Amino acid sequence: MKIRELQLFTNELEKTKSFYTTILAFDLIEETENQFSLQVGWTRLTFIKSNEEHIYHFSFLVCKNQFEKAFDWIQNKTKILNTDADQYIAKFENWNAQSFYFYDGARNLAEMITHYNLAYENDAEFDQHSILGISEIGLPTTDIEATNQLLEEKTTSKFWKGDFERFGTNGSDEGKILLPNYFIKTTWFPTTDTITPTPFTAILENENHYSKVIFNNNKLNISNLAIL
Repeated sequence: MKIRELQLFTNELEKTKSFYTTILAFDLIEETENQFSLQVGWTRLTFIKSNEEHIYHFSFLVCKNQFEKAFDWIQNKTKILNTDADQYIAKFENWNAQSFYFYDGARNLAEMITHYNLAYENDAEFDQHSILGISEIGLPTTDIEATNQLLEEKTTSKFWKGDFERFGTNGSDEGKILLPNYFIKTTWFPTTDTITPTPFTAILENENHYSKVIFNNNKLNISNLAIL
């Protein structure tokens, strides 16, 4: 599965824009008074102005042979968060993946992740154009099984890893929806940030099947799209 578009909301639009266009130098492809869009690999990432604070967790996918370069690149631009007392890299053995975390301009929890089961490699120097796309977006729920079932029925994606009680995932190594039961798993690793349902819109591609996912007011609506 690939996340082709992702729309998020922020009450810190200018700070968010400055972080992504000035500090990380992502490509700004569209801008209005109330929103702006970036091209991040295969994903169009849009931030929309809101009067309310919304804090998200999402991740950027990088090639397996560029993970160390990505770490150095981010470290030179912003603070990388500790995953343990003196550690900055999290290793997920059952995912065959590793990642590191940082905050963006609106204090969203961003992550750079690589999955070693994927074949992507890039021998060039790492920069903003080396990022493959958005790999994860959090969708907090109180019923992981029911949410996953709706995703499977409407997007043709499958449950990936985790469980139906505390934390599950739907999708694949390339792209996935994170499904924490926020009554049980209350914070986003590796922080003490409280997990709360936050509205977003995404367009997902799964085996040439395109779906529009709208999550708002703790309700999930999914519709099928024609091939883009």
